[in-house]
Amino acid sequence: MSICLCMMVKNEAHIILEGLETFVPYINYWVICDTGSTDNTKEVITSFFAEKGIPGELFDAPWYKHYGKNRTIVVRRIPKRFKYFWMVDADDRLVAPNGFKLPEKMTADQYSVRLGTASSEYPYPQIHRNSLKWKYHGIRHEFPDTKVQNITSEFIEGEYRMESRRLGDRSKNPNRFLEDALAMEEDMKNFKNNAFMTRRYTYYIGQSYKDHGDEKKASEWFFRRTGLGGHTGEVYASWYYLADAACNSALKIEYFKSAWRTLLHRAEPLYQLAHVYLEQDNIDEALKCIKLCCKIKEPVKPEFLLNRSTYRFYRWFWLGIIHARIGNPAEALAAYEVALSRAITDREREQVQVNIGRCHSIFPTPAPLLTNPLELPRSGNWISIACRDSWGADIAQIGPQSLETLKFVAEQIPGCIAFNTAGSFKNHVYPSSEWVSSQTTLYIRADAPIRIYPDIIQLNHSDVSIDSPPDMPIYVINLPQRTDRKEAIQRRYRGNLVFIEAETPASAWVQNYAWNADHMNIYKNAKYNRWAEFACFVSHLKALRTFVKSQEPYGLIIEDDTIPHPNFQSLFAAVMHKMKMDDIPLIMLCAASVIVYKAVERTDRVRRDGLSLCAIDPHNAWGMQAYVVSRKYAQEALQRYDRPFHLHNMSRITAEVITMSSGGYMTYPPLVIESLEFSSNINPNNLSYHKSLFTRWLPLFPNLSTPEVPPALPRPDSANPQTQSGDS
Repeated sequence: MSICLCMMVKNEAHIILEGLETFVPYINYWVICDTGSTDNTKEVITSFFAEKGIPGELFDAPWYKHYGKNRTIVVRRIPKRFKYFWMVDADDRLVAPNGFKLPEKMTADQYSVRLGTASSEYPYPQIHRNSLKWKYHGIRHEFPDTKVQNITSEFIEGEYRMESRRLGDRSKNPNRFLEDALAMEEDMKNFKNNAFMTRRYTYYIGQSYKDHGDEKKASEWFFRRTGLGGHTGEVYASWYYLADAACNSALKIEYFKSAWRTLLHRAEPLYQLAHVYLEQDNIDEALKCIKLCCKIKEPVKPEFLLNRSTYRFYRWFWLGIIHARIGNPAEALAAYEVALSRAITDREREQVQVNIGRCHSIFPTPAPLLTNPLELPRSGNWISIACRDSWGADIAQIGPQSLETLKFVAEQIPGCIAFNTAGSFKNHVYPSSEWVSSQTTLYIRADAPIRIYPDIIQLNHSDVSIDSPPDMPIYVINLPQRTDRKEAIQRRYRGNLVFIEAETPASAWVQNYAWNADHMNIYKNAKYNRWAEFACFVSHLKALRTFVKSQEPYGLIIEDDTIPHPNFQSLFAAVMHKMKMDDIPLIMLCAASVIVYKAVERTDRVRRDGLSLCAIDPHNAWGMQAYVVSRKYAQEALQRYDRPFHLHNMSRITAEVITMSSGGYMTYPPLVIESLEFSSNINPNNLSYHKSLFTRWLPLFPNLSTPEVPPALPRPDSANPQTQSGDS
């Protein structure tokens, strides 16, 4: 790519080489204008490029005291053969510890880079298509423009920054910012009928007075800018400065809130609001602000100045401090762990370690949210939840209790939306079912931004379909011999359906994947009777592989014997909002594994569950029938599991390992259930039991009328009833 480096210089010999060295790998030519150097700047420049073997032009031009005019003079000297020019300041320096990379195919008319310092930055257009006859406007804080309509602009992403150091010759003038403000005030008189230039000058006059140290004049101009509309970044920054400069807490709160309302996806105003509320000893409001601040993702391409240190470290650090002040040690420690993982400097790490030590000394034994969980009679529908999440008191530890207990817990936790599956499994390979039995955990997490409440269910036939398809591919794992299932899925889930042919136990792929301790094929060894489940596992790997190849950010994977909730689309939209907002790797939509058991003789009991509603335990229910997965986690799962398995001491390998190890979530209530049409004991045309499954989740949630529970279905052996085991 042919790129010409451009700049204006004057007495920059002390600083120019540091910047030029960083641009050399990316340019083919240079055009530099000297506006009156009295030192050896010109000799330094020509010697440097002669040594590098890069041709260019150094020319002299008078200083018109107008940055827009002088930069335009430089642009007019660029040879037409160069496709792009890169305009920088003499003291600019490209800082890229891991390397800077231009787009492989540069097709846009304009490219912006990260301009700023180690702590704050903003996108700034520096690279421009040479053929568009650019002209710079503005006596100060100049900007390029072209008469060509509908130009294309892109932002160059990556871990780098264009460091604006303010170390050039201009920095030697202590009154430079005052002179800038006065020059723009005078030039502004030429743009009385130009709303754009009026808004721009109004903001930068305020900025210049701020840099000069005149807070009164800066506030006057910034306040004027807030009422002019236009560029939201300038309005946001004006409110932010006014809040920072305000002399009382009430004004600070009003102005920081105005800044946040201007750009809702920016976290910095919330971070500052938390500090203002702390100064007022309003700890509840401080906690609300800092928690919301921590939920906002760092913008990839911010509209205006971005404080990266707030996103990277300080919001988590102060979340820990505020939780500690309230008396929530577990949450405080969890926030400190996040801050510690994101700390860069020794000082940051030392700050966190000191606070962790204080937290341990003040709160030696963090107490669970429910110290005495309710002990209610067992009913037959069991949920086992363990307090193993790092968010501490956001988690209710209720043990093996009934659904009534879970209802009580849900009412105590605002915003309860989902089970987190097994965060402790993250980055661990599934070693054995015995290990899972002792280590697995399900938990409820509070402070979700949304609630998922189903309407009263009317699910009376097998052709229920979602209102509109999700905005993503739906990968359907389909048994090749079951064309009836395929037709049913096409009725139930409209949209971009991608059918994945399920593998069978006899397929070569399945047999080549699983090996026992003697390196004998699992299918040939009667010792292992889980080959059908292993075929399912391999089928899900196949679906994940197909999804990853699509380059889509999210994919919905379902098995061909599922039925969606009637309000699936609206509920699924809420799920996706949470998934994207909180960067969740995977969410299971089928929270309960619904299994028909026949009477099975065991050494200690006879298990006769009939239709088991929510046997949520490590062995049965990990939502594999339907789940939405991020491309990032799908790639991680394939790296971990898409290979032959050596099954020594592994009594079970099934598809659930993919969801178990994700650290993801289960929707609660479920958005999808199994159809059970494979059971000879259930008439596939009579799905009234599905209504039972959905509606029996409703009592868990407040503010909903409890529906009438349908009568239990007769069991296959109802003529010879036996007492159900209390452990089922």
